Amino acid sequence: MRHLWADRTGARRHGSWSGDGGISTHQAARTLLGLLAANLTDESIAPCPGGRLAGVQHRVHDLMREFNVVTRFQLGLAARDKDWD
Repeated sequence: MRHLWADRTGARRHGSWSGDGGISTHQAARTLLGLLAANLTDESIAPCPGGRLAGVQHRVHDLMREFNVVTRFQLGLAARDKDWD
């Protein structure tokens, strides 16, 4: 399943959730939030086999700081409130 998500989002091709390699940072963040909302684990979101779990976790923490929230649940609510869904 991981490779299907990576192919769909372009993360496999670009190898990053940070927006490097042609996928915008905002687009990558929205995709990541959507995958989290679909109840996927960080491990299943990692961009490719042998991908960087730490990269996914780092991006989630960056978003939590950006939205000034403490939990992932709060992150989802804050993103919804800002029309990021």
